[in-house]
Amino acid sequence: MTGLLTPLIAIIAAYIAYQQYYSNKKQGELKLELEAANSELENNRLKIEEYRLKLDLYEKRYNIFDKIKKLLLKINKDAEIDITELADFMAETNECKFLFDKDIESYRDETIKKALDITHLREELKDKTLFPVKSQNRNDKVKICSDLTTWFTFEYENIEARFKKYLNFKNL
Repeated sequence: MTGLLTPLIAIIAAYIAYQQYYSNKKQGELKLELEAANSELENNRLKIEEYRLKLDLYEKRYNIFDKIKKLLLKINKDAEIDITELADFMAETNECKFLFDKDIESYRDETIKKALDITHLREELKDKTLFPVKSQNRNDKVKICSDLTTWFTFEYENIEARFKKYLNFKNL
């Protein structure tokens, strides 16, 4: 019996050693899987953060687009704009220089200039002593005003094309 006890203890010790080896191996595999899962989670978190930044950029750009479109519509309807409204527009769209390329900033500035021009022209034309009816100066001013109105109408109808590359979510 004592002769069998030593081999039995050796077998039990070998079994325990094998179980520890197998357990350590499984623990290492699980650790690698956990690290891979954490890495994938981090990649997904970064993608979500990237999409969130793109969405924020889109929303800010769309806000500028919407304000410019509303300004164009107002001028198309009224053929002029109140100076305080224009000042508000300028303040609300000031960040466009940080959100768009130079073309949209220039477009915004051109729109503001033309809005001021048409408003001043309309005010001047109200004074019939300054520009009498059927005078050449008045006709010239009316022509300029008409050209500006045409410009605002065209721009309102085509503003989406101008902003398309900036508001295409795939290109952000």
